[in-house]
Amino acid sequence: MKRKIFFALIISLLLFPSHIQALELPDKIQEWHSVSEHVLPLIAGEKDFGRVVYKNYERESPKGYMQIILTEGSGTGTLYVPERVNDSKGVMPSSGYEILRVSNHNCIIEHHEYMPFVLAVNVSKDIILTIETGSLDDEHMIELAEEILR
Repeated sequence: MKRKIFFALIISLLLFPSHIQALELPDKIQEWHSVSEHVLPLIAGEKDFGRVVYKNYERESPKGYMQIILTEGSGTGTLYVPERVNDSKGVMPSSGYEILRVSNHNCIIEHHEYMPFVLAVNVSKDIILTIETGSLDDEHMIELAEEILR
């Protein structure tokens, strides 16, 4: 019996990569079209710890730009989302953040006066979805994240 379990484990490790690509970023989200994508593996020595996907999107009307970053795998770690915000000031001057839930996942939205807004969603232990844009308000970023997570 132990021998069968051992062989089943070996076969599953050979057939499946060390990280499961549980989420794929679409080429089109609403009026947004993908213009470029870069996939970087998280590899150290012989060990595969996952991947980081950078996908850039544009829209024509009104003109806009956003980047969606997907990190997957054991090398990702978990996005820390505190239970509540004691001080809503962000890490940079003239910035602030709030904690909320998107599609039943904890997330943080951070606002910067001179930089893109950032929505980071803790999808699971090894998956973080981040949307960065100066072209959308919070409500639309949340709507896009919900659509990706469906």
